[in-house]
Amino acid sequence: RRTFIAWNMIDAPTPSATDVIGALREGRSYAVSLAGNNADAALKSVEVRDATMTIASTGVPATYLFIGQDGVVRGTANQVMSATYTFAATDTYIRAVIRTPNMVMYVNPIVRYDGAKLPAPAATVDETSTWFHRALIVVVPAS
Repeated sequence: RRTFIAWNMIDAPTPSATDVIGALREGRSYAVSLAGNNADAALKSVEVRDATMTIASTGVPATYLFIGQDGVVRGTANQVMSATYTFAATDTYIRAVIRTPNMVMYVNPIVRYDGAKLPAPAATVDETSTWFHRALIVVVPAS
C-alpha cells in the first residue's frame, strides 16, 4: 500500500515567522510530493547565471524537466544528479520539476525580466467564452 503526502520545503535560517515569511517572499521554497514511504532525494541547489539555470539534487539520480509557458516541456535530463537549462529568447519563465522513483519536487519558476520591474500580467475577460460556458451550465442540467 502506497502512502501519498505533499509538503513545502522552506529555506529559512530559523523557524521564526520573520525568517519563514522572508524566505517565502524571496521564493526560497519548493513543493514536494511523496508517493511511498521513503523520501529518496532533496533539492541541493538552484543557480542562475546569465541565461543559464543549473539545478542539483541529492539522493538518487533523477529526471529533470524544464517547463515553460503553457506547460510545454522545454528540456529534460534523465537519471542524473544535476541538470542545466539555457533560456531561449522566447522563454518568459522556466519551472524545474525533479522526479525520482518516490518523489516529485516542484521548484519555483525562474522568471525572466529586465532586472528593474517584475512583469505584471493582466487578466482579461473572454466574454464570448464566458457566456458560452454559462449557457452550457443552464442547458446541460435541463437535458
